[in-house]
Amino acid sequence: MQHGGANDSYKALFCFYFEKGFGYIIFTNGADGWDLIMDNLSLYEDKIRTIEPS
Repeated sequence: MQHGGANDSYKALFCFYFEKGFGYIIFTNGADGWDLIMDNLSLYEDKIRTIEPS
């Protein structure tokens, strides 16, 4: 499950993986935060694929 949020001064992304029993939240404090999130999202997702469910 994913959900994003934003206003003029922050961007955020929440991701939770029910089948693995954990998730993560990324907060940025700038208007260009989506660029930072999207540039690094594959790093998080690649790592999550290697983690076994709890």
